Amino acid sequence: MAPTYPREPLANVCRCMHNALIANECQLHTLTAIKTEALSVRVSPTMNKAVEKAAKDDRRSAASMVEKILVEWLDKNGYLAAK
Repeated sequence: MAPTYPREPLANVCRCMHNALIANECQLHTLTAIKTEALSVRVSPTMNKAVEKAAKDDRRSAASMVEKILVEWLDKNGYLAAK
């Protein structure tokens, strides 16, 4: 039987991600439906390779790595402050 996880607000951390900033970083354990939007960016080949390497080292997709980097920067600079 698969383990169950309690529903928590998105501001809470996901236990499996070692204190991830927000629960939607862990797609496996997020039970609350999250509406997402697409964002396209162009980067240099060097930056793309760096993101792909970082993503591989962190065992996630490149898109997930970019989202993690954005979340960390936005949170650090006060753009994701709680309402």
